[in-house]
Amino acid sequence: MDNNNFSLRNKKLYESEQIVNSYVQYQSLDKPEETIIRMFYDQWKEMSLLDIGIGVGRTTGHFAPLVREYTGVDYSEQMIRKCRERFASFPQYIFKVLDMRNLDGITDASMDFVLCDFNSLDYIPLEGRIMSLKEVWRVLKPGGNFLFSSHNILGLKDQYVFKSELSMKKKLVNPIKYLSIRLVNKSFAKIDQSDHQFILDGSHRFRTKTFYIKTQTQINQLRAAGFEVISVYSIFTGEPLTEAEYTTLHDPWFYYFCRKKLLN
Repeated sequence: MDNNNFSLRNKKLYESEQIVNSYVQYQSLDKPEETIIRMFYDQWKEMSLLDIGIGVGRTTGHFAPLVREYTGVDYSEQMIRKCRERFASFPQYIFKVLDMRNLDGITDASMDFVLCDFNSLDYIPLEGRIMSLKEVWRVLKPGGNFLFSSHNILGLKDQYVFKSELSMKKKLVNPIKYLSIRLVNKSFAKIDQSDHQFILDGSHRFRTKTFYIKTQTQINQLRAAGFEVISVYSIFTGEPLTEAEYTTLHDPWFYYFCRKKLLN
C-alpha cells in the first residue's frame, strides 16, 4: 500500500467511534504547551487562535478561554462532533471539519497563532506535510506564531530496540513488537541514513503510519515555507534546546516554535 493510500486509511481510522472515545482520556497539556501559555500570558486575550488536529479537544479547554477568538479544526467529522458535544455550553468556540492540507474557509493572514498538537502533522505523508505548512503560513498574520510537535527519527530506533524486560508481559510484548516492526517496514534498517520516514510504528495496532523526521530537516522545511524557527522544545522539560541537543537527543518527539516572517 502506497503512502497516499495509508493517508486515507489514517483518516478512516480517526473516524471510528473506538478511536474517538479513546482520545477523551487525554486532557493535560504537554510541558512545551504549558511553556507557551506562560510566554504569552498577557497577550492571549488579543489573539485569534487556530487549533489544528484538535481531536476531541484536548487543548481546547486550556487555550480557548484565554484567546479573543478560538477556531478548532480536524479532518475527522466524528472528532469534531465530539468537540461540539463537549463544549456545547461555549457557543463562541468555532469548530470546523477541515483538512490541514487545505484550510478552505480560513481567511488569509487572519490568525495570530496556530497550534498543531499531538503530532497531528505526522499522520500524512511528506507531500501533504509540505502543503500543510504552506496553509499554516497562508492563514497566519505576518509575525504570527506557530507551535507544533513532530516525531524525532533519532528516537525511533531507541523506542523499538530489542531489550531485556523485567516483567513477563513486557518480555513477551517487546520481542513481538520488535520483530513486527522490522517485518512490515522494509526501510527500517535504513533509518540511520534517512532524513524522514513514514512508517508503521505499531500505533493503533499497526493500522496507521507515522511520520518521523530529523530535527534539522524539519527546520529546513520550515524555513523553506517562510518561517523563522525560534525554538525547539523538549517534550520532557518544556525547555528550549540548543542545536547540539536537538540534533543528537533521542527524545520521541520535539515541539517546534516558529514565526511567519514579517513582510519586507
